[in-house]
Amino acid sequence: MNFFKGVLNVVLGKYSSQIFEIISSILIVRALGSNDYGIYVIVYIIPNLIVSFGSFGLGPAIIYFYNSKVKSKKKIVVSFTLISLLLGIFFMIFMLLFKDLILIDYFKGKVLETYFYISILFIPFLFLRKFFLVMLQAFYEMKKYSFFNFLLPSVIRFSLIVVFLYLFKMGLIGGILIPLGVNIVISLLLFIYLFFLLKKKGEYDSPFISFNCLKEIFLFGIKNHIGSIIQKTNDQIAKLLLVVFVPPSHIGFFNIALRFSNIISSFTASITTVLVPKFAKTDKSRIKDLFTKISKYSFYSLTLFGFMIGIISPYVIEFFYGKEFLISSELLWLLIPGIPFIAIARFSNASFTQTGKPFVKSIIRGTGLIVNVLILLIFLSRFKIYAASISISLSYFFMFITAIILMKKEFDINIGDIFILTKNDIYYIIKFIKERMK
Repeated sequence: MNFFKGVLNVVLGKYSSQIFEIISSILIVRALGSNDYGIYVIVYIIPNLIVSFGSFGLGPAIIYFYNSKVKSKKKIVVSFTLISLLLGIFFMIFMLLFKDLILIDYFKGKVLETYFYISILFIPFLFLRKFFLVMLQAFYEMKKYSFFNFLLPSVIRFSLIVVFLYLFKMGLIGGILIPLGVNIVISLLLFIYLFFLLKKKGEYDSPFISFNCLKEIFLFGIKNHIGSIIQKTNDQIAKLLLVVFVPPSHIGFFNIALRFSNIISSFTASITTVLVPKFAKTDKSRIKDLFTKISKYSFYSLTLFGFMIGIISPYVIEFFYGKEFLISSELLWLLIPGIPFIAIARFSNASFTQTGKPFVKSIIRGTGLIVNVLILLIFLSRFKIYAASISISLSYFFMFITAIILMKKEFDINIGDIFILTKNDIYYIIKFIKERMK
């Protein structure tokens, strides 16, 4: 598939889903109110982190090894379906063992035991969904990836919100059941599609990856996973600490700001999705060319798009979410400056991971985490959700600085290659727009 066509498929799917996501978040907030919406967000913080930490970096490893060594869809699907289930069951038991610590010492009575049990059922299905989607990425099934990862979950989530919160008026318990329902349905549909794909493919050799190859995949994944753990900690540590310092409603305000910042960054996330398998199949000179062009265009487009979203955000938030949520617009303005910089850092991470150097991105992400933690430790108790937003934005900037230094060393990329627009760049943009308008 053509690279830009792959990006376009993912972008269209992601932004189509964003429409449903925004409508869904409005409906949830209107049905639950700010306090219960905050609890709804809090309940899934730990399960989401567990799946991120407990995946051992196997996602990028699957993509890398399928495209370079394994070359068998059947072995990938069968082996990692079983691994997903085993990981899910293990971490469900892990959560149950620490139930009292989580409910009493961390949540401090904010989350009921019933909500806790619902949230741990979410874990195995999220593992399945995560690995199934990575398989589609590895197989370069970008249309299907876009459909199953963005559009379909959004439609299902919207439908469940209408049924649980408005038709049956189930309140907070209904809201907490929605993420579980979405992941069950998507996991089952992905399972059916992938095994139909295998039947169509007609592979008749052993369905399992050899032990030695599996060991290689895990070792590669663990090296990559150090960076992933750091990144997930960087993304979630503010929420984790805010649970202790602020009431649930403030977690809700912060989450709405993050949701709007995700709208801005969705474009580059879509590009990264297509870049990962692309980088796995190409050489350094091509990677350098792709990285500089995409980073440059993304930086300027995200800066402009972020400014536009920031301008309209107070009006949109007040109209749809209510005046109480206007603070989310202020938080968004603190997040916007970091978005163009994290986009470039993500592209560099894809470059290193898919050229067999996954540990390098740990250095990039580690820099961001250190900055984030330092700011939170100094300012969180006093400035609360404002400190959380500033810490995220500044951590993104320092990740960018580290990424550029390392890209210079590995790929001979200069900072000027990313920020200075040349005549050729302008001609390229005009030509690209004209071609897409035909």
